Amino acid sequence: MNNFPSPLKVSLVSTHKIIEKVINKTVKPLAILSLACVFSNVSYGEMNTAYDSALSKLEIHNKAVNKGDLSIWLNKDSNSAMHLINFIKLSDADTELNQKKHRSKMKRLLKKFGGGFHSIFNTQMTFDSTTGDEWDVIEVVYLPHRHLLLSLANNSEYGQARAHRAQNSIEMQSYLIDDADTDNPFDERQDDPDKNEFYMVNLNEYLDFADYGDGPTDMTGEEATQLYLSLIMPMLNEINTQFILTGDVIPVFVDDTVPNWNGLAIVRYPSESEFYATVGSPAFQEAIVHKWAALKNNSTTMTQKVKNKKGY
Repeated sequence: MNNFPSPLKVSLVSTHKIIEKVINKTVKPLAILSLACVFSNVSYGEMNTAYDSALSKLEIHNKAVNKGDLSIWLNKDSNSAMHLINFIKLSDADTELNQKKHRSKMKRLLKKFGGGFHSIFNTQMTFDSTTGDEWDVIEVVYLPHRHLLLSLANNSEYGQARAHRAQNSIEMQSYLIDDADTDNPFDERQDDPDKNEFYMVNLNEYLDFADYGDGPTDMTGEEATQLYLSLIMPMLNEINTQFILTGDVIPVFVDDTVPNWNGLAIVRYPSESEFYATVGSPAFQEAIVHKWAALKNNSTTMTQKVKNKKGY
């Protein structure tokens, strides 16, 4: 680096940004980091340390970050979006004012990254949970490109927001959604203010082979789930139900006792009355047998989205 003219003695962060603009955000994160090493004469060891340091800043409540799977995920496709799901138990000292401040700060911050904090849920109740976990708040953080996670992790405002969240919570578990079927599905313009819409947040761990009570079958757990969905989708479409976010689950930091969740789905229902009428129908009850045969563990949480100033 000493052989270069002083104007080229840019910082690692500046080099990263310059390269990012030149390649129009299409090079994978570690490839960007490697190029930055060439320009700045930083060793790969130092770069890996910086990379690990950024991911470590995601930690909260002293939970170790799953850096192995995160590294693979970050390098899989740098142009795809990121959805970070936080399950939170609030402390008794937390107040509605604290929650509003946190939401406001996160929305302003993520807007700078082209992302959003649109989908914030207060839980109402948990159904069919085999884990015993009950959460007060479920948050969804959206970024338009997954490699922006590193920039977000290194942002001082984000660090302050996470510190504030840690002070007002007693438990938090986080997951990334891989291969999400949409980028940013939380478009409040689709909400109907005249209806009591709500969301179901589903976490599923599939059996290797579906079990209808007589032992494993030749059908896999995922195949039984697809059969279940094929039977209920016509019923759900009749009441305008929307699968607004689904994908594979990658743990960011969780407890050792947490199931190895395979998939997450967030589903918007038009109203509680239509939901209960649909799931209580004979046809739905016949179909749901395939769901339970497919699952090793399940957590389904009924939630209500926090409304903003516009009434969403």
